Amino acid sequence: MNQEYLQESYAEWLQALGYSESVIYYYPKQIREFLSFLEANNIHQLENITEAIGLAYKAHLTTRNHQRRKGTLSTSYLNKNLGIVKSFGKFTKEIYGIVLPLSIIIQEKATTKNTIVLTVQEIKQLYRAIKTDALGQRDRAMLGIYYGCGLRRSEGEQLNLTDINLNEKLLLVKKGKNNKERIVPFTENIRNDFSNYLDYGRKQLLNSLWSNNNQHESFLVSRKGNRASAGNIYSRLKKLALIANIDKKIGLHTLRHSIATHLLQQEMELESIQYFLGHSSLESTQTYMHIANE
Repeated sequence: MNQEYLQESYAEWLQALGYSESVIYYYPKQIREFLSFLEANNIHQLENITEAIGLAYKAHLTTRNHQRRKGTLSTSYLNKNLGIVKSFGKFTKEIYGIVLPLSIIIQEKATTKNTIVLTVQEIKQLYRAIKTDALGQRDRAMLGIYYGCGLRRSEGEQLNLTDINLNEKLLLVKKGKNNKERIVPFTENIRNDFSNYLDYGRKQLLNSLWSNNNQHESFLVSRKGNRASAGNIYSRLKKLALIANIDKKIGLHTLRHSIATHLLQQEMELESIQYFLGHSSLESTQTYMHIANE
């Protein structure tokens, strides 16, 4: 069994089926672990694979350590890896006429909480639901933060004025997950939304009748001039979703899931998306690949 030849043939098959460049690159790369496991267990021909070997491979994935952090692989990554094995099985059946008896490891995979993702059209619906008043300008800034920049719930809540560079179209996340910093780029449209909010909407909110603090450093502010809490922003998002007739149970993290999926569908390199989202490992980013290819 020539691993390199099988990986190249698998990549060519994926390309012929029209998969994205990310899938064509990472699926064969991931299947290498499966092929290496087979050889380590003296399986040198695809025809010799059994259900017992499939279950042994699943057990291997379940117990092996994560490559970049402590602990074992996440359930979502485990299921993703097994899904790639299933795809590889379709390849061997179609190209070589070899049916891999591995359905049992796919059927028995642990269930995970469904990741809710908005479509590009639903994101547009959210924007169309926004009014032009001060709160509306903050709503556009909020979507820019959580969808356009893919920030986590707490990262957006902690964002300060000094963390945003409008001229360079860059945003600094000072305290991301595990206290890691990262710089996130944003588009010209988001820059315009941020600028309008800072010049008009934010000032109106700080100078409103309810405001008791007009010198706050927070980027997103509430009607009372305080730092807008994630709960407050979440409530606004729910209201926008209701106006936009989006019948999905969504939260601020849904916007992060959505931009990750949309960037994959646009064939952005997985490493770039990893840095954009602030993931510690590529394995976390790879969990979005099955959604992007549905």
